[in-house]
Amino acid sequence: MEKLWHFSFYSALSVTPKDHPLLISETPFSPKANKEKTQQIMFETFNIPAFYSALAPTLAVYSPGRWSAMVLDIGEGTCIAMNVA
Repeated sequence: MEKLWHFSFYSALSVTPKDHPLLISETPFSPKANKEKTQQIMFETFNIPAFYSALAPTLAVYSPGRWSAMVLDIGEGTCIAMNVA
């Protein structure tokens, strides 16, 4: 993942991560160890100034300005139904 993030920051986006706060979406029930490792890499390797992690279904509800909804997220390897209130 670290190599993918490096490519994303420096090649695809052409940004310096230390100059930008980072928002990452995650799937519900993601292991706590994964979250902690992601935060560690972002702060220690990429020197980001701020980090926020949010559940993808929650962001899907908030992005159009809604405060509550039922989200059905169908992905390649997972299918999640989640009530956001």
